[in-house]
Amino acid sequence: MRVLFRLALAFPMLVALAQPSGAQEVWVPIFNTERTYVHCGADKAIVGERATYTWNTTAPATSFTANGGCGALDVDKFDGEGVTFTGKHTGNLKQLTVTAWVIDCCLVRAGVYPDIWADASVQIDGNDVLSETELHIVPVPSETGLSRLLEFSVTGIKLLTEADYKEHDVSVTLETAELQDGDQIAWVLDATEVPSGVTFSPTTLASTRVPADG
Repeated sequence: MRVLFRLALAFPMLVALAQPSGAQEVWVPIFNTERTYVHCGADKAIVGERATYTWNTTAPATSFTANGGCGALDVDKFDGEGVTFTGKHTGNLKQLTVTAWVIDCCLVRAGVYPDIWADASVQIDGNDVLSETELHIVPVPSETGLSRLLEFSVTGIKLLTEADYKEHDVSVTLETAELQDGDQIAWVLDATEVPSGVTFSPTTLASTRVPADG
């Protein structure tokens, strides 16, 4: 028993001696899965300029039928339209998914063109994570068919170090591209039918995926 007791006392010292001199702990990234939702500002409808909406983790609680939600018209004929979703997220980050609902019309809605083209960009802490990139996304109709979902994931984001585990300022900008004459798209949000927003560190990815810059 004395031998076992002495070995038990000596074990921590043996472990310490086995560690390489100057060895440092390896940081294991901490991914905080978080679904955020963008909410309306003062204007119910924005036309002819870029609309900026901020997010939090509270899901929309009001239906369009009860005067919930808002939107921004984007006709692809004027620069500076589209929408920007902006807010904060704390944690390391390797991937995110953007969920954007639209109401579209004309040739796109009629199925003449199977997908919607959109320019997307993502900035984190003022740095380009995804420079303006043209995406072709097949829209998914809602249950009513009135609105349609555009969803994509950005992968390979390299915020993985201990220094990267902090609160980040994030912005996502979306703008339609290559619409045909007469086609229009309205980005819609903040109603129970159209819960647009961003998911950080999602457990599953959207079918449309794009690698981050670098």
